[in-house]
Amino acid sequence: MTLTGSLDRLAPSPDDPAHIVRGRERLVKAAIKLFREKSYHATSVLDVAREAEISVGAVYLYIKTKSDLLALLFTEVVEEYKQRVYLISELDGTATEKLRIAIREYYSVLDKYHLRTEIMYHEYLSMEPDVRTYVRQVEEELETAVCRIVIAGIKSGELAQLDARLCARNALWLGHLWALNRGGVRSSMTIDEFIEAQTDFLVRALAP
Repeated sequence: MTLTGSLDRLAPSPDDPAHIVRGRERLVKAAIKLFREKSYHATSVLDVAREAEISVGAVYLYIKTKSDLLALLFTEVVEEYKQRVYLISELDGTATEKLRIAIREYYSVLDKYHLRTEIMYHEYLSMEPDVRTYVRQVEEELETAVCRIVIAGIKSGELAQLDARLCARNALWLGHLWALNRGGVRSSMTIDEFIEAQTDFLVRALAP
């Protein structure tokens, strides 16, 4: 999947020059810091430019609007989802094995980018409509990737006859407990312990 409409300009490219890559990294790091400290609404593009030590004019090489900063935070995360989660259903192995891999990869990405995930949730309504649409598309494609694994397991008799889409949705949303630190979960266990516990729970729940 690619960024839709005018958002395609925000997607990183392997052909980007080194200075563009470095500038984008500095811009994203500054936006994360300020959005968490001051909130999106209380942060201006000028604030982000100063924090990133980039001129305001240079900032507009990467974005066109302030809302684009939110989308920019998300593009790198999506690239990792595409590389690590989307095609797991095509691997060799049982449905249970592939489900375990999918959960580990998805939760690991959430852990790596948990600060961005927090911001995306808190500032969802601040996004422009096309950015919100893109976020929903990503969520749906992730669900579909996991759903394919569950459907294959149901057909083979390896998994119980349950609503595959709902099972996939539950698997993904359990990971958000970690990303959003609900109940202080990150202070009570490591990410590996969380992944193991949630995976065991889901596999038992889906057993026929």
